[in-house]
Amino acid sequence: MVKTFIKVAPNAEDAICNDMEMNATEHHKWLEAIIQNNKSWAEDILQRCDQTTKTKLLNGIFKFPKRKSCSAGHGQMNFPHAWHMVLAMASKDVAILFLKHGVRADLTDNDGNNAIHVLTYVSFMRESIEVKMAQIFRILKDHIEPDIFKRMLLQGRSRTDTGICFNTSGWCLTSEILQDYRYKVKSR
Repeated sequence: MVKTFIKVAPNAEDAICNDMEMNATEHHKWLEAIIQNNKSWAEDILQRCDQTTKTKLLNGIFKFPKRKSCSAGHGQMNFPHAWHMVLAMASKDVAILFLKHGVRADLTDNDGNNAIHVLTYVSFMRESIEVKMAQIFRILKDHIEPDIFKRMLLQGRSRTDTGICFNTSGWCLTSEILQDYRYKVKSR
């Protein structure tokens, strides 16, 4: 199997335009494809749009009427970014599609959460899908350029944070992350 890695453009911040908000009502089919893990529906939507719209769909932020964003279970972490929502919903097939179509995999929200934070948080809040989260973690690891993945793995949420917090109650994802974290720390 030949691995192809996702690379982030040097000016990735500039490439993400300010107009990335998507009204959840107007983009309900895209939202449904994410929630239902409907890869064929999502692929069809992406194939019918221009590059600007595709970038917005992959990297954009959903705006929900009467609430800030979609959240996972009983927690405080919200997932307004389409990419983070894909991960939070454990939409494995759609996640692969996002990676194939060039999502900015290292995207962070306003609180500094990246894809790995999302997987860890959802695993903690919804133990029943923790194995799926570990599978998605492996997919990210296989598709994201190693240097970018390392940065995401070691990225803290604040200046005092030193990286991912390993307080999940399940063991599958924690084991995957710890194994990779030990390797990355040794190679520093």
